[in-house]
Amino acid sequence: MALIQHFDPPEHDPINVYLTGEELEQLLDYWVPRLGLQAWKINLKITRAPDLPQDHIQGAATWLASRRAATVHLLDPRDHRTEEPRLWYDMETTLVHELLHVVFAEWTDRSRSDIEGDGTVHSVCVEQPIDQISEALVALRRATETKKNRMGVRS
Repeated sequence: MALIQHFDPPEHDPINVYLTGEELEQLLDYWVPRLGLQAWKINLKITRAPDLPQDHIQGAATWLASRRAATVHLLDPRDHRTEEPRLWYDMETTLVHELLHVVFAEWTDRSRSDIEGDGTVHSVCVEQPIDQISEALVALRRATETKKNRMGVRS
């Protein structure tokens, strides 16, 4: 589904969650069916900050809904600004966030002209709810995985 160049994340970090390309592909395989995106061709790319469409973002998604094709870009951890601890970076949460944009692609395409403006309405109507949903979904998956591990159940 995705082609990611070999990627080694930075050393362990107690706050941020950096993942290898293989781990990201496994997570993409996990999340795509759960989000109902099986009909989509989704490419996943680790992208350097200057190549992302805006400054200070951790991911981006582009899509062509009519072709069910999307590309999810995740910020290369080498470019993550760790000097600002409030800007934690969890690559799985960012992956799910960007996949949710694809889930809502047709709605976003239809409403984009109505909500762009100065970005405030877009942030409130789109980004904040997607942030909350992606964080909740990842927390739920991790809690379930932890519970299974404690019980000795293999996935």
